[in-house]
Amino acid sequence: MNKQRKYAREKYSFSVDLISENFTENCQLIDISVGGCKVRASHKIDKGIPVKLIIKKFGQLEGKIIWNSHRNMGIRFSDDPNSVGELLIALATYGPA
Repeated sequence: MNKQRKYAREKYSFSVDLISENFTENCQLIDISVGGCKVRASHKIDKGIPVKLIIKKFGQLEGKIIWNSHRNMGIRFSDDPNSVGELLIALATYGPA
């Protein structure tokens, strides 16, 4: 595990929606943990932008883009880790939509 990360990430590959005040973008989820996730978009999105990650049938998570590299970006969640954990358990149990 990366030394900067507090939580282990689980690898996935499915479509999610990323929503901000100025855009809605369909993205590919690459990995996710209680603390954040990595997504791939069709274009680079600036660091610092507050976003909502919509995982169909499971809910939404709020966070902020904390890094970007070309089309890949990292999002740090601002939601309570226990709430995020419950969503991740449901995702692991029932699989992506």
